[in-house]
Order: sequence, then C-alpha cells, then structure tokens
Amino acid sequence: MARETLWLCLHLPRLGLEHWLKSDPEGGGALPRALSEEGRLCQLNTHAQARGLKPQMALSTALSICQDLDVRPRALREEQQTLRLLGDWATVFTPDVSLSDPSSLILQISDSVKLFGGADRIQSAAVAGLQAQGYSVSASLGPTPLSAQALAEAGQTLSLEALRQALPDGPTLSPKARWCQGVATQAAPLLERLPTASLFPRGVTAKLLEDLGLHHLGALRALPRAALEARL
Repeated sequence: MARETLWLCLHLPRLGLEHWLKSDPEGGGALPRALSEEGRLCQLNTHAQARGLKPQMALSTALSICQDLDVRPRALREEQQTLRLLGDWATVFTPDVSLSDPSSLILQISDSVKLFGGADRIQSAAVAGLQAQGYSVSASLGPTPLSAQALAEAGQTLSLEALRQALPDGPTLSPKARWCQGVATQAAPLLERLPTASLFPRGVTAKLLEDLGLHHLGALRALPRAALEARL
C-alpha cells in the first residue's frame, strides 16, 4: 500500500515585487511599479494594474501607456534568497519544506495535521503568516507535491470549509488518514479541469498535446497508458 502523504503549496506570485516594496519605507506610495523580464512585465502592483498594465505586456508598450511607471529588471537571485528565508520560516509547520523555482514553497504536512488540529488550520496559519510579512499568497493542499503546486499556481484552492465537512469518518482512521483521503478526493475534480499547460507550459510535449487536442489534464489521464507512452 502506498504511503499516504499530504502536501501544501504556498505560491508567492509577486515575491520579487513585494520584496522590493518592503525595502521601501513608504511601500511605493501610489506609484505604479513593476518588474520586467526579457522585455516584458512580469509582476505588477495594484497601481500599475489600475493604469491598464498587465503581465506579459511589452515593456515599451507599458511605458507608452504609463510614463511614470517605476520598473526594475527581475532579480531572480534575490528572489531565491528571499524564498530560502521564507522556507526556513515555514519549518514551524513541518521540517519537510522544499523550494520550487521560482516562487513556491512546498510543505509535506501529513505528519503535522494531528499537532495543528487539521490541514486547514496549517494552511490558514501559513497564509496569514506570509501575508503579515507583506506577501501575496495562493495556497492549495494536494495529495502529491506536484498536484498541490499545480492547483496553487492556477489559483484553484480547495475550499477548506467544504474539505473539513467532507472528511471521511471511521473508528479505524487516524487524523492523518482522514486528511490524506479527504484532500485526495476533493482535489481530483479540480485537477481534472486544469489545463495541460499548467504542467507542460512550453516545449515539445506542450506542442504535441496541443496537436492532439488534449487541453485539460482529465483528457490526458483518460487516454490508455500504453497509447500515451507511445505518443510521449
């Protein structure tokens, strides 16, 4: 029998931008600010978004629309240093914390649910702790690290209230088993609806899946494994 595991992904979509704003005593005030990467905007504050700017917009276009935009190149090394510090902080919930480039923390929490009184309380406390430090967070539980990360990065957070209400019950089930089984059940339909681009954003595999008309993970998983292996 496979070992039951339970994972929490804490995705920080504006990690670099918010680290920059935290270093400013005034937090940037009402200035539109953004980070750029390879000539395109990648992380924007609310003031920049209010001016009509969007992620992946060409930097030249953004500056023509918003001439007072305060923009900096994205500093990936600095982001990774910040992520490592936040990973150290996250060990308050579990000693098993991994960093996933460029801006996600992945926590294995199956052995922590009894101590904290539930996986929902771990997620809520972790999100509140990061928000208190000035970071935006998209979080999700999942039965595997990749499933938790895919859901968090897509903004498909499991409803914690619905999850607690739907936990399996039984005299032989431990708190760990209840939460592992409950999360796996609740995550399954959300994972089925995720676009295949959430796991294969680019490259040969992404092109092949597009050509085959496999736009969602549910369609990909429905293929016979032998046929899928032959194609991929």
